[in-house]
Amino acid sequence: MKFTINRPAKDFNMLHQYYIFLDGIQIGQIERGEEKTFETSDEEHELYLTIEGGLSNSVKLDPKNGHKKFECKDRLGIWCSSSLLSLWSVTFGRKKYLKLIEKTR
Repeated sequence: MKFTINRPAKDFNMLHQYYIFLDGIQIGQIERGEEKTFETSDEEHELYLTIEGGLSNSVKLDPKNGHKKFECKDRLGIWCSSSLLSLWSVTFGRKKYLKLIEKTR
C-alpha cells in the first residue's frame, strides 16, 4: 500500500519540519514545499504528524482504499503570529495544531 503526503510551500511554520509517524513510529519528515510517497505493508495503519509537541489528527490507512494522498497544514496559519493564539496552540490546541487532509484528486 502506498500513501503520499504533500506540504505546501506557503506554510506558517517555514523553518520547522513536520515529523511523520505510522503506527507510533517515526518514518520520516517533510519540509515546506515537499511531497513524499511511502510504501507500507498491506494492513491497516494509523498515520499522524508532529511538530515540536504539536500533533495532527490521525487517519486510518486501509489497504482496500488503494493509494491515498494527503495534504498537511497548520490549523492557525498566519493567525498564529498573535502571541495569545501561539500560547493556545502549544497548550490547549496542541493536539490539533496540524491537520492532515485527504485529497480526493
